[in-house]
Amino acid sequence: MTEELSDVARDLLAAEVTLLAPDLIVPELGSIFREKVLLGEMSLDDCEEALEITLERVVLMPAEETFSFAIELATGSTSNFYDCLYLAFARGLDCQFVTNDERFIRRMQEDHREYLVALEDRPV
Repeated sequence: MTEELSDVARDLLAAEVTLLAPDLIVPELGSIFREKVLLGEMSLDDCEEALEITLERVVLMPAEETFSFAIELATGSTSNFYDCLYLAFARGLDCQFVTNDERFIRRMQEDHREYLVALEDRPV
């Protein structure tokens, strides 16, 4: 993967911190990996390896537990439901949502600053 900040993301996966994500991350990764395979940026073996590494390091939590707050956030902003689900998840667990989506951070930081961290400013 050659995306901007991909090395930073790899460092975060390798760090000695607990990483949590809603179980929604698995189909999201599948969608991303599909695009990368079609663009010739990843092989199917690369996809399997990336998913394996992710699942070894990330504790998956049920997404439905934060649905109500996520839909409230999404309907009260211009942000999409998926991003709001991750933010609601972070708030519910009192942890930080590390993202590379600067627009989302700008839109949501007024009310949720303590839960949002730019990938490049990660806490590791």
